[in-house]
Amino acid sequence: MAHNIAAPPGMVVMSAITMLTNPRPVDAVRGTRNVLFDANIYVNDEHRQTTLGVLRYFISDSMTNYPFATDDFTPAFVIATISTISETFPENLISSGDGELKVSDYAFMGDIIDLTVAHNDISKKKLPVITMTGFVKQCDMRAHSFIVAASQYNAILHTLAPLTLECYIPEDSKRWPSNKKPKPTVNSAVSVAGFLHHIKRTPAKSIIAFELELTSLAYINRSAGIDTNHTDTSTSITRPHTLFNYDDATTQATDSEHITPPVLTTTQSTSLHVDNKHHRDEDNPADDDEQDDKPSASKKKKL
Repeated sequence: MAHNIAAPPGMVVMSAITMLTNPRPVDAVRGTRNVLFDANIYVNDEHRQTTLGVLRYFISDSMTNYPFATDDFTPAFVIATISTISETFPENLISSGDGELKVSDYAFMGDIIDLTVAHNDISKKKLPVITMTGFVKQCDMRAHSFIVAASQYNAILHTLAPLTLECYIPEDSKRWPSNKKPKPTVNSAVSVAGFLHHIKRTPAKSIIAFELELTSLAYINRSAGIDTNHTDTSTSITRPHTLFNYDDATTQATDSEHITPPVLTTTQSTSLHVDNKHHRDEDNPADDDEQDDKPSASKKKKL
């Protein structure tokens, strides 16, 4: 772990444009709807402007016939819980697509909450957004940076797995001028969000931290209670014209009806065939397995 920092329970969620490839069953004996993807995201990692992770996805009913390419990339918008990849991650779950990939070539692992296949012409150079709820472990106000750590359950390894964020505030931040930059205290509970820019590693390629350009910070008051005396006094049911009324919708479109599949050549269209005979119900809560230019750090726009 980064700086040998302990990571108490928390939550880490990534929203990103990813380039997915090499779909493979987690356990072919138990069915092929529970799959692993190699997920590329636009983040600097050592000397390359891409970093790699392993994401688990239970294929939804509406996606069972989608031809995820095994020898090409599928662009997708993904929301996933993530952790730093474990140095003891099973080698047999690592992709054999490039022949020589090792666990140290990956940066993160996680579980996809939602996946939407994107058009091929979507802008792929988008920095991921990370949201974390955790505890401040170190703080360096001279450098306008602090470290937040958290661990959460990982369904691939069936255990808690940690992640450390090194949050920094640019000197020229318009949100936080020099004399008003936040100063979180060590061991305080916070929720942070921002753009993931860089994977920080040791010379031996071990993960030190994920570097985040901070865009939002909230302090969590652990002693705060709920206002049980509040009463909703609103009585009007008039809906503004700008609010869509889903109750009036006459058709229910499936996810696949909004998907424009990537344009693949004949040799690229080898697809993952889904076997429905051996899968377990996605909704069964008892099933753990279902569970050109480098960007400027100070001129990012929200996704």
